[in-house]
Amino acid sequence: MSTEAATADVDAVDHEQLASLALATYLGLPPRGAKPGIKSNGRLEWTVLAAFALSFPSTDGSKSREYTLISLATGLRCLPYASMPVHGDVLHDQHAEVLSRRAARLWLLHRLEQELASPGGVANALFEPEPSDALDGNQRWRLRSDVRCHLYVSTLPCGAASNRLLEFQRAAQDAAAQKPGASTPDELLGTYLSATTNGLMTSSSRSGAADVVRGRASSTQQPGTSASLRTKPGRPDAPPSICMSCSDKLALWNVPGVGIQGALLSALIAPVHISSVTIADHPLRYIFPPSHPDAEARLGQLKLVLADDCKRALDRAIRGRCSIEVGWSGAVFPDSKEAKLQTSSAEAGPESCVNSIVHIPDPTGKGKGKKAKTENLAAGTKMGAPTKRAAEQPLKPAARSGVCRLSYFAAVIATMQAIGRSVPDAVVYADAKQGCLGGGAKMYRQAKDTVLGPRDTAQQTVDSFLERATRATAINMPAPASDEALHPSADAPPLHGWLRSPAHLAHFDLSGHRTPQA
Repeated sequence: MSTEAATADVDAVDHEQLASLALATYLGLPPRGAKPGIKSNGRLEWTVLAAFALSFPSTDGSKSREYTLISLATGLRCLPYASMPVHGDVLHDQHAEVLSRRAARLWLLHRLEQELASPGGVANALFEPEPSDALDGNQRWRLRSDVRCHLYVSTLPCGAASNRLLEFQRAAQDAAAQKPGASTPDELLGTYLSATTNGLMTSSSRSGAADVVRGRASSTQQPGTSASLRTKPGRPDAPPSICMSCSDKLALWNVPGVGIQGALLSALIAPVHISSVTIADHPLRYIFPPSHPDAEARLGQLKLVLADDCKRALDRAIRGRCSIEVGWSGAVFPDSKEAKLQTSSAEAGPESCVNSIVHIPDPTGKGKGKKAKTENLAAGTKMGAPTKRAAEQPLKPAARSGVCRLSYFAAVIATMQAIGRSVPDAVVYADAKQGCLGGGAKMYRQAKDTVLGPRDTAQQTVDSFLERATRATAINMPAPASDEALHPSADAPPLHGWLRSPAHLAHFDLSGHRTPQA
């Protein structure tokens, strides 16, 4: 075998193994809690599952790579802008991909602390010192060069990555209802295949977005065009949020210098980027069911179209340079919408589950899961915990998720103190994100600003979006007030128009009490 072939074999992603690892972990969690069940009206609940995993070369040679799960989460809800927490104590975005990323950050933090506390005592160390010492003189670590980060999702992420899937699903529904004049899935697939080069969709000359679109409004895109940035939730009649879609967030995390680790952890860890995304193909099998002529061939073509569209959506912030591999798994997530459709009556279809699960495996990889942590969440807090509070007071610790801003902030500070890193007195979350904990956080913010644009217009952008969103209906989305939003200049940042959380939401201390803005 040539050196090139051997390298390709070692780096090959086993999408089925990643899916199997995520599903086995999910099925091993307690059946009660925040898992989908049956609502009081008798309807079945469904959700979305996401999980992060790391892979590294096999130590025994039995296979090319070994995989270890580092986080898992379910969910598809978010808080409206009016309910955004000012104490950092409530999770405002409970989509599975976002929660799983938050959990992965905490796993990486604890794993690094464990490796530094027990040099040589942790089997298969994942971190190594970063060679550069230019970050304010503070040491930083990075994942070994042969370690890869992977994401599994039970369906295409909401936003730009799933626009065409929604089109095909609507076409399948129209065909089943024999809607006059509607395109069939075959016709729609033919349209996209005719616009391809070598079987793959061509990308537009400009990445990024001209404007922020609310939810799924105007989701249809012409072949080869770039998609708009989108917010959650999908229903235009729901209170507006400024949570960007999972597709947009994945595109941001994929930018060099950004990564999934976030600003705070960047003080200790170099950027961690996603090398592959594994998607369950079960949602696609309702578009070309087994009864359809040549179903498997058509399904294969559909996978090519949707995978390429997903890849372009996730890579669009890096100007067309592809870096994420998108692959499919045939494993069925039993709590998906499609799985529940199989057992639901036509009159009472499944409904989305309002709760979420966050699971963080034992970061040491030992102890038979004794240090693993699982949380059941509802409306951004721990399910069943009392959420009453006095005015201007944060939630009590028992009600807060371990991955909310406040809890994570405290965890990062605790780790820095445990490894002997100095921490400013009375540190404030906003200052930590801006880099007071180390130069790595400053570099992260600079990389993020490069693709999002300057922060000085953040509040104005949010206010403009909310003003338009309040006038929106299910069939009408008012256009932006300015031509600049519709037609940004060629040198505009790739993710022009991104909605950033207002600065006042980050001004709290380690106790969650609000502090004055500088």
